Amino acid sequence: GAVALGLLILMQYLVTFASVRWPGFAQAVRSEPTLLAHDGAFCYEAMKRERVTRDEALSAVRSAGGQDIESVKYLVLESDGTISAALCADRAAP
Repeated sequence: GAVALGLLILMQYLVTFASVRWPGFAQAVRSEPTLLAHDGAFCYEAMKRERVTRDEALSAVRSAGGQDIESVKYLVLESDGTISAALCADRAAP
């Protein structure tokens, strides 16, 4: 168990070390933010590519204070795996 833990820590250090020093490596191991919804409509191809379900997206909308997808200006899957929502002021929950 200790060997496996040590190997995981070493691999994390090596990936971080390489991504800081070589931009090409950093681009290979990091993802770019992805637009999942825009102006109240899902971007289904992007959701399929990023393996994000409709329920997960709607959960992020509700966490941001919206009620449904129609209240969203845009919904973005960030590079760290979180989903950020920007709501339309005129369509947000009261």
